[in-house]
Formats: sequence, structure tokens, C-alpha cells
Amino acid sequence: MRGAVAERFARPSGRGVQAAGRVLAGRRVAVVGLARSGLAACRLLRRLGARVRATDSRAADALPAEVLALRDLGVELELGGHTEGTFREADLVVVSPGVPRSLRYLDVARAAGLPVVGEVELAYWCSEAAFAAITGSNGKSTTAALLGAILGEAERADIPEIRDAWVEKFIASARCPRCAGPLRRSLGRITSECGWKGGEG
Repeated sequence: MRGAVAERFARPSGRGVQAAGRVLAGRRVAVVGLARSGLAACRLLRRLGARVRATDSRAADALPAEVLALRDLGVELELGGHTEGTFREADLVVVSPGVPRSLRYLDVARAAGLPVVGEVELAYWCSEAAFAAITGSNGKSTTAALLGAILGEAERADIPEIRDAWVEKFIASARCPRCAGPLRRSLGRITSECGWKGGEG
């Protein structure tokens, strides 16, 4: 079943919770990192019927109670470090934003032919809505506010040319490491760069 999950989502067969559930139900999914994104991914995956094992390098006594409560949802927890088996035996690996890309266990998963995706990709699979993914070191809040204002004004003014041009596209950096697979291929990459740096006139 290596890569079967990613292959199914790569096909234009629709997105949304029901479509994701048909693919993920019964699949073994490893969630790496148990901060807020990891917690949300675990809950969503269990809702979709996946068999979830969540792993974090921190020990149980260093994690909030809500992480330990995942066991009540049927999530298997691997705490205080990672094991190769978790990555080799999964059908899909979902990585939280705070996990270093250099983590060697991710290479183990890729070498085994497993799809390794960020939680943004999982959210994309499960949503039928349009996304605006804004990335970068600076200016994300300002850009998000500007985009919201543009879309809101276009909706109120009923200007479909503006509304559709933005709503139907994703705004993201082509270099975003967490945007991969179907999400990356769906991106309408609109990027801008400027030479201004803080402190310069």
C-alpha cells in the first residue's frame, strides 16, 4: 500500500471530509509533533477513521494533559523520542510545522516509499474551500488583512473578476517546504519580493 494514500489524493476525485474519509479510513497514519497543529491533525484523522500513532520527542511529563487525552480518542502515543518502526509501518506521515525537516526519521519514511506531508496538506485534502496560504518571514499578518479586505470589498461590490482571481488561487511561496503534492500543484503562485529591509530608508 506504499504511496496509495497520496496517489488517491493526487487524482482529481474531489476533496472534502467525506472524500478524505473514504481514503484514510483504516489507514495507519503517523503524526510527528504534538503541539497545537499535531493535536488538531490527530483529532481530525481519528474523525476520518484513520489508525493514528502520534510521536513526539518530549516526554509525557513535558506535554500538556490534552496530549495525553488523545489516548481516549484511540490515538497511540509514542513519547520521549521516535522509533523507526513508527515511520516504516505507516501509510502516511503527517509532520507538524515545528518539526525540523532534517529529522532523520522523515528520510526513513521517504526511503520506504511513504508520503510525507505537512498538516496544511492534510487540511487541504479535507476542505472544499479555497485556501489563501500566505508565507514568509515578515508581513504575513499585514498581507492576510489586505487580502481579507480585497476579498470582502470585491464581494460587497460584486466584482467577480477580482473575487474569482483571488479566491480561486492560493498565494504561497514556491519554496514553501510544507506545501507539497496536490497542494503544491494547485497553487496559483503569486509571489512578490522587494528589496526593502528594516532599518533602511
